[in-house]
Amino acid sequence: MLMFLYSFFIAIFYVESTITSRDPICNSLQYTGAFVSNATGKTLYSYAFDCGISVNPNNSTFPNKLRITNYERWSSNPSKIYQAAPLIFAYPGVMNQCPKMNETCFIDFPNTYSMMFYPLMLNGTLANYESNARPFISNGNIFDGYYGTLMDPNKVNNFAWNDPYGSIKYKQAVKCTNFYYINVPEDNYGNCINFKSVTTVTDSVQNTTVTLNANYVTTFDGFNVTITNFTSSPIGFSYIHGPNILYWQGIGGTTKNPIQNYSIGYYSTQNYQIEWTLDLSLPGYYSYPRLIVGELIQRNRIFYKNDNIPYTVSDPCFKLKYVTSYSKNATVKTEFCCTLFETK
Repeated sequence: MLMFLYSFFIAIFYVESTITSRDPICNSLQYTGAFVSNATGKTLYSYAFDCGISVNPNNSTFPNKLRITNYERWSSNPSKIYQAAPLIFAYPGVMNQCPKMNETCFIDFPNTYSMMFYPLMLNGTLANYESNARPFISNGNIFDGYYGTLMDPNKVNNFAWNDPYGSIKYKQAVKCTNFYYINVPEDNYGNCINFKSVTTVTDSVQNTTVTLNANYVTTFDGFNVTITNFTSSPIGFSYIHGPNILYWQGIGGTTKNPIQNYSIGYYSTQNYQIEWTLDLSLPGYYSYPRLIVGELIQRNRIFYKNDNIPYTVSDPCFKLKYVTSYSKNATVKTEFCCTLFETK
C-alpha cells in the first residue's frame, strides 16, 4: 500500500512538472493595399501578395528566408497607374528588391524588423509607398515590431493601419495567414527576475574590438536597465542600447561616459518578445547597427528564449555568435544570462 501511494505521488509530481501549453507562432503574411482618392472616395489601385517565412538554420547571418508570391493587382487606369518596379523588402540600412515583378521572389533576411515599399506610378509620379507595418522576423517567426506583441489568431492579427498621403488614402492590412503551434513548458520553477548581458564585437579588417555589459532588473511594470561597462579599441565609440521595438526607447553613451540607466514599461499580462539590441558607431568613420545582444520572450508571465526554452538554473543563458549582415568581417558574440531567480 505504501509503495502504491509513493508511486501515485511520484506520478502526480511528474505530471505537474511537465505541464505545457500550446502557443501559436506566425510564419506567413498577406499584404493588401488600396490607394483611394480622398476627393471622390474611389479606389485608384489595389494590390495583394503573400510573404512566407522559413528558417535557415545553417546561416547565422541570414537565418530567415522570405518567399514572396501570389501577386494580385488592379488599376482603374493601367496606362497611368501601375506598379513601376519590383517590391522592396528592407531592413535598417539595406534595401532588398526582388529581381523581377510578379515572379516568386526569395530574399535572405537577418533577425530584425522588415519594411515593405511598393513602387507605384501614379499619374506621372513615381513613389515607393511605404507600408506602416513593422513585422519583426526572428528565426522563421514573426511578431509585431512596434510593441513586441506575439501574434494570436484569436486576438491580435494585423500589423498595419490606413495612412493619408495628401490627396490619397493608403488603405492597408498585413495579416498573419498561417500559424503553427509549439509546446511551451509551464513547469513550477522560479521565474528569472534579473539578467546580465556581455557582448563583444570584433572586426579584423577595421582592427576593432568593442565590449558592452548590461544588467536588467525586472520590475512590476517593466525593466530597469543599467549599462555597467563599455570599452572600445580604437577609443571614441558611442552606443545606443535598447529593445528592438519601435515604441520603446533605449539610451546612448560613449567610452567617456559609459554608465547609463533607463527604464521601459510593458503590460505584465501581455505575451511579447524583446530582442535587446545595440547600435555602435565611431563618429565620422564606421558603424555597426542593430546588433542583437539578448532575447526575452514572455509567455503567460514566464520568460523564455528560442521560442519555448525557459530560463532555468540549469540552463540560464541565451548565447549567440554570428557575422553581421552588412560586414563579413564583423563578428558578434553575446551571452544573455539570468543571474537571479525568484523563490518558489
